[in-house]
Amino acid sequence: MATPPPPLIEDVVHEILLRLPPGDPACLARACLVCKPWRRTLTDPGFLRRYREFHRAPPMLGFLCNTDSPGDVDYTARFVPTSSFRPAALYRRGLHAIAAGHGRVLLHTDPYEGPVSLVVWDPVTDEQWSVPRLPVTAPYQVCFNAVVLCAAAGCDHLDCHGGPFAVAYVGLHEQQGFTLGCLYSSATGKWGKPAKLEGPIAAGVDYLPGVLVGNAVYFHCIHKATRRIVKYDMGREELSVIDVPFMHRCHLSFVLTVTEDGKLGFACITMKSLYLWSREAGPDGAVAWTQRRAIELETMLLYFSIGKVPVWHVPTLIGFAAGAGVVFMMTEAGRVFSVDLESGRYHKTSFPRFRNGDPDREPMLIPYMSFYTPDHATRRSPSP
Repeated sequence: MATPPPPLIEDVVHEILLRLPPGDPACLARACLVCKPWRRTLTDPGFLRRYREFHRAPPMLGFLCNTDSPGDVDYTARFVPTSSFRPAALYRRGLHAIAAGHGRVLLHTDPYEGPVSLVVWDPVTDEQWSVPRLPVTAPYQVCFNAVVLCAAAGCDHLDCHGGPFAVAYVGLHEQQGFTLGCLYSSATGKWGKPAKLEGPIAAGVDYLPGVLVGNAVYFHCIHKATRRIVKYDMGREELSVIDVPFMHRCHLSFVLTVTEDGKLGFACITMKSLYLWSREAGPDGAVAWTQRRAIELETMLLYFSIGKVPVWHVPTLIGFAAGAGVVFMMTEAGRVFSVDLESGRYHKTSFPRFRNGDPDREPMLIPYMSFYTPDHATRRSPSP
């Protein structure tokens, strides 16, 4: 009879468990069932803190897409899993998603049905919070955007569940001709002092997801019939408009990004290349756009077939995963590819064929990134 192998040293077990893939939460759950010592380790707060610090960037557990057009009866945000994680509910009916950040998702009610209401949802814990109405509001807020972010002091944003959050809102008040920026704090339950851009510099904010860079948020906007970027500095409570790179001012397929060194970035597809730009300070301190690189796209991204006839087209940029440095593009056939902005490598994702519910808008993919570890299963609460 063979002698059983000696038991593993506890420190070795910890090192093995530390390397379980965060992008497959089911793997962690299965490891919890092996034995009681492993379960104690995988639910220990100290070990889980080390686990998140070891892997650093939260994995992408899924993405949000909106399945129906404004004014439809079934105005719905859908969570599409890209991992073994499943939220308590895949659909948020009567709501559309506009942003995801620091473990939370920001949704809004149908703007064509009355004044917009904002809702914050945590897919991991299934908690949901209603945000009070803005202090200044238009009868119908169609031209607006917002982001949700963690507001906990000193947080490393690796496990932002249950703490205070903030919502940064920017929208155009068409009747009175000004752009409004405002910050909501869940700690106070109130909106802060509004910031305004008035007159000819007011900008119509686009629906494409914004990005957070430092203490400012950035959104696409339309200004004098060309593409611009509106910046909302949350610390100074100021709004301003900046240009996009000159050659792309009228281009429709682009996304805002954050570079690996924490600067505002811009990605755009022109003809057969993906161009990457960033806002850099020059020798004189002036900040301007600098082209970082151009990634040549492969043939499989640029052609689709009608029968046996290849047809050339330009893929559409539909999303950016902050923290992962990845953009997503969709081909004419609805296939989604991810492109690593640092290496330039790309691969076809396992996402289903991606289609947007609103025929008047470009499709939009909102990545949801968060750790989901065994301790989260005990922190779930029913949706209100």
